[in-house]
Amino acid sequence: HAAGDAAREVARLCRRAMLELHVGDLASARESRRLARDAFLALPPTIQAPEGCAGLRHGALSGALEAYVTVAASIAFFDTGEFPIPTDLLAEGTPTTTPTSAAALDDAEYVGGLLAAAQELSRYSVRRATRQDVRSVSLCERSVEALNGALLDFDFRNGPLRKKYDGLKYALRRLVDLLYEMSLVAESTTPPPPSDDETPTTTTESPAYVEALAAIRARFEAFDEAREKVIKRSRDVQKHSKQAIFAAHRGDTAKARALEQLARKDAAAILADPDLMPQWPVLRRTGAFSACLEEFAEAALFNRWLAALGGGAPPPQTSEDAVPSAAEEALPLIAPPASLGLPELSAEEYLGGLADLTGEVGRVAVAAATKRDNATVDQAYATSLAVMELFATVEHLPPKLSKKVDALAGTVKKLEMIEYDLALSRAYARRQGQSPTTSGSGPPLKRPLSTTEPTEPPPGKDDDGDEDLLG
Repeated sequence: HAAGDAAREVARLCRRAMLELHVGDLASARESRRLARDAFLALPPTIQAPEGCAGLRHGALSGALEAYVTVAASIAFFDTGEFPIPTDLLAEGTPTTTPTSAAALDDAEYVGGLLAAAQELSRYSVRRATRQDVRSVSLCERSVEALNGALLDFDFRNGPLRKKYDGLKYALRRLVDLLYEMSLVAESTTPPPPSDDETPTTTTESPAYVEALAAIRARFEAFDEAREKVIKRSRDVQKHSKQAIFAAHRGDTAKARALEQLARKDAAAILADPDLMPQWPVLRRTGAFSACLEEFAEAALFNRWLAALGGGAPPPQTSEDAVPSAAEEALPLIAPPASLGLPELSAEEYLGGLADLTGEVGRVAVAAATKRDNATVDQAYATSLAVMELFATVEHLPPKLSKKVDALAGTVKKLEMIEYDLALSRAYARRQGQSPTTSGSGPPLKRPLSTTEPTEPPPGKDDDGDEDLLG
């Protein structure tokens, strides 16, 4: 809640500061910017860090900080004629709160904020052009062109930054058009020289923010390389987990456990690689890696469910000292997270694997129903129902898990129908004096046979008693 409240306050103050800039009240904009900065720095240090609190820094708070960069960069541009570097954004001015060592702006927040600031300069230039202020428009055009040149070598992936960067060229084109249109009515096409008290518009050295962007580009490239490695190695974890599930369905317990152990080993190796997760913690939330851990959780849970169903020993690599809670004991034949042998498994990944487990349990129930194995079907139904009840008690399910609820409900409904069909089969078997548990006894499910013996159809009639039109 603290991160959400801070995000709303920072976003509100940034909107106010930008409005004050548009009306020309630079002093009030500086004060609103300072208040927005203090609202962020009032958060605990673990949330101030870009990778703090398991992702609380991301989402709404990250978007609010990007808006803060836009405001701070715009104010710095009006003061100095250049965009600021990242370290100046939180330390600049005379704040009432001292920045902590953990407080920092993420690279993506900084780049996104600069791109938005360029859009604001384009808007500002339109107002200056109405007053024929060629010098201000020219300064904005050169600054936006320098920013575009610094970002040309970036390899932005499809996402928010790519969309914002695509908009940068339109802002630059607008500024060029403004200068051209102003030149058609101006007495001179050359901007007047700056006065002594104005900031120079040219420099022999690259602005400091251009060098900062070059360092950010190098980090982006290193991150992309590490991300590709995580995605590639995650495929092995997912492949071995799927193969473990298939082997378990075929009854090859030894192979299923060996493949599960191999998937666990691969996942642990990715987490321990010093060039991956330790160096780039954000990779822990990579979709491919999270999906492979979810698949591993499904395989490990399924192996343990089958072992508990058959009364056998659970697979190895479990936590011997893990004591299941009362809630975990209420889930029939379901292993707790601590018993899966991968402490880094998150609650969301465990619940995702648990939801997918019901699909595999449903397949076991269908196979058991063909053999009239009522006990296995009952256990499968009890497990799926317990998982569905567990999901119903979780507040604010993540979107990814919310999508699994419908499939989970469908599995429970299918198992209810199987239980109903087996009840009909048992009732028919008792009526015929047969054993309800005899394999292959009784009629096909949902199609009870007539109690009368079939007879030959009358002459001129087909098997249904209708007229035989073919003679």
